[in-house]
Amino acid sequence: MRPCINECKINPKAEIPEYREATRGMLCENCYSELRDALILAPEIVYHLRCIYGALSGHSTDGSQKVKREPPAPLNLSAFELSENIYRTLVGNTISIKASPVTVAAAVSKKTNESLSIFDVVVNLESVKDMSRVIKMVKTARKVYPLHEEIRKTAMPCPECNLLTVYTPPQHLGDVLKVSCEACGFEVPPDKIAFYAHLAEKGL
Repeated sequence: MRPCINECKINPKAEIPEYREATRGMLCENCYSELRDALILAPEIVYHLRCIYGALSGHSTDGSQKVKREPPAPLNLSAFELSENIYRTLVGNTISIKASPVTVAAAVSKKTNESLSIFDVVVNLESVKDMSRVIKMVKTARKVYPLHEEIRKTAMPCPECNLLTVYTPPQHLGDVLKVSCEACGFEVPPDKIAFYAHLAEKGL
């Protein structure tokens, strides 16, 4: 029996470790499924981290709207590092400081699509061990930075009708952060969004 290249234990608490069998190339059934799922999710995860938490500067998806918001610094830094690690694992280099979240996600998507198109070949390569590190990264990202955040009201009234504005975080790849009024339809301009988003995150 050939053990899984990730040395997955059948019972992690056993005194004598017994490893899962590599039945899918170099991987066990569990790692095979988890790696495939991680590759499918990776582009959206990286976009989410860069766009919502980890962007160092305000970028735009189409040249008109900024997608940055201003969470507390520790979240910014840890999300930025996590997105960098996922990107480096899958793409093989570091993210350009000038790259927008959409550009970064597109590069990850290109690589994951290539790997998924020949996945049964990939899992037979020893390099799949390094690629498998993305499984834990994606799990961490989903736990710490949920993909789908709640739509919630901010503490700032709409300048048009004086009702509370609604904060809508990006929900899917390609979405932009939006703050608008559900009553009159007024939408907060891009240069004011970070301020409104900050208040929503504080729960004010």
